[in-house]
Formats: sequence, C-alpha cells, structure tokens
Amino acid sequence: MSSEDAEDLLHDSVIELFDLSDYSSTLPNDAKERYVAKLNEVQCDCPYVIENEYWTSSTQELETILPSVEFGDVWNYLVYRKQFYTGNDMNNYKSCKSYEIIFGDGLFFEFKALKLTNNNFLAKAKVHHSMAFSLPPLRPWVAFNPAGGVITAHCDCIAGLGECCSHVGAIIFGALVVNAQKTTLTVTDQPMKWLRKSVKPVTYSYLYCVNTVTNFIVSLNS
Repeated sequence: MSSEDAEDLLHDSVIELFDLSDYSSTLPNDAKERYVAKLNEVQCDCPYVIENEYWTSSTQELETILPSVEFGDVWNYLVYRKQFYTGNDMNNYKSCKSYEIIFGDGLFFEFKALKLTNNNFLAKAKVHHSMAFSLPPLRPWVAFNPAGGVITAHCDCIAGLGECCSHVGAIIFGALVVNAQKTTLTVTDQPMKWLRKSVKPVTYSYLYCVNTVTNFIVSLNS
C-alpha cells in the first residue's frame, strides 16, 4: 500500500469516528478536512448533530457545567493562537470587543453548553446578522478544555473558516461572563439578563467586559 493510499484510509477512518452534519458536506475538501481534524481534537461529533437534550441553557446549570474561563483565555485564543493556514498569530483585536454582540438587542440567543465524557466542554449559540435579521442566524461553537482554555472553534459565517470571527468571540465572552457572574455574590442572585432576547441592559457583566478589555489593552501599551 502506498503512503498516499494509507493517508486516504486513515482520513476515511477518522471521518467514520464522528457523526458529521449536512453543513460539513458543503465545505470544500480542505475545509472539511480541517473541520474533521477539529472534531478529532475535541473527540466529539459535529456539534450541529448533537441532539438538543444533551445541551443546557439553564443559568444554574451553565454555571456548573462551563469551566472557569478567564480573560486571559479570551486573549490567548483571539490574539496569540496560531492561525492554522498561515502559522501567524490570530491578532484579532476586533473580536476582543465581540462582547458587544452578546449585549446587543436580540443578536445573541440560545446560548447552550454541554460537558463531554472526556471532560472537555462545548458551548454554542445563535447570532443574528446585525444588518439582516431576515437571514438564518449564524451558529458558532467553541470547545473548551477543563481549565477554560479554548481547544478550537468554528462558525458557519463567511469568515468562520478563519476560526476567530466575532461570533466565536461572543461565545467565549459568554462563557467568561458566566464565570464572572458565578463568582460575584451580588450578581449570582440575579438572572443573566444578557441571555434574554431583545433586552439591552447596562449590567455588571457588560461593564466587566468593557473594563477588562480596556485595562488589558492599556497594560500592554504601558
């Protein structure tokens, strides 16, 4: 058997390990291979085919399920993580302000998470196009390790193959806010208003994100 045939056999066997969505079949071959590789990193089926009963959107359960995501985890992924195709740092400073999406008026909804048997975590949400509510919502997902670091991520938007679009950033910030609220007594007694559709409050969570991003950037420039 040639090395090329062996590689094809290995690739086919990896695909058979995971259930793939119809979406994945629409991807170009190189993008599909990358998508399967990401599933292999996380060791799970495509999040788009995992049945709804395994996910939770309950505030209390999200606080229990999601790992302790800190701002350093956000920064490490969106800025310092290496791009798969180029090997360069992501350097996506714009997505470091994607917390604005989760506080937008109905843009960010159906935030859900689950814990895998290997102790990795998945989080997903739906995000409306800010300028085109009539279009189907986007479906970003992010995989976290037990320490809260991002393993990998994906979004079905045009920029999603780059793995660090603002919609992915919003998911990471969503997990960050859950962690911030569960460690703040005055906030854990209150509902997560940012999870409600069509509500745009100026809450502790919003100020936390703004101040954290601002302070971190200032510290880099000092």
